[in-house]
Amino acid sequence: MERVHHSRLLALAGAVLLAAGMFTPARAQDPDDQQRAVARISLMNGEVSVRRGDSGEWVAGVINAPLMADDRISTGPNSRAEVQLDSANMLRMGGNAEVRLTSLEYGRYQMEIARGTVTYRILRPSSANVEADTPNVSVRPSKQGAYRITVNDAGESEITARAGDVEVFTPRGSQWIYAGQTMLARGTSADPEFQVASAIPYDDWDRWSDTRDRALTQSVSARRVPQGVYGAEDLDSYGSWSNVPEYGNV
Repeated sequence: MERVHHSRLLALAGAVLLAAGMFTPARAQDPDDQQRAVARISLMNGEVSVRRGDSGEWVAGVINAPLMADDRISTGPNSRAEVQLDSANMLRMGGNAEVRLTSLEYGRYQMEIARGTVTYRILRPSSANVEADTPNVSVRPSKQGAYRITVNDAGESEITARAGDVEVFTPRGSQWIYAGQTMLARGTSADPEFQVASAIPYDDWDRWSDTRDRALTQSVSARRVPQGVYGAEDLDSYGSWSNVPEYGNV
């Protein structure tokens, strides 16, 4: 099993406790600590690897492993992964995909999609500032919805709004993509060309993402923890909940 760096475990624990409202740091040694957020690998199917931003080392992905800014996540052929950024925001990755988490701060998430197909899902109302960059454009999800982004081997970007509307930025200005539409962008980031058309057909990737949505929204455990805590759905298969007087849900 992968040895997770001590600072990463502390960061993940702090993020969970802060989300639960159970921990407030008295005085951070590093002024940036209070702004630093921690994501986690919440699901893996197949081959998933992580390149640590602090060491540059590639390691095997591990469920619940903490992810921090500058980490890269890569999937193998016919593999899938889900990265939870908080209780509302998550990134789902298909096979042969690679994403770099360029910035992770409380309420602000930025990432670079190098290749492959991903779906950025905002499952619940969120005030987070999100930016997903491709080689051509910058996608800024801000509303509840499902936004599919593909970067192919030629460096072209395909952005599809499955649910909700999303704003896409280029040096020429911004363009809204509405639910049921797909944008194809090609060229360089300095001078991209794009066109908007009807959405590409649903496929197995979209159906799998919808199935994952249902699992999260129907989770019993998620309803037994304070709002904002993420990862509780993992407990659904490991026992049952009881309410203990003077303590709460156990």
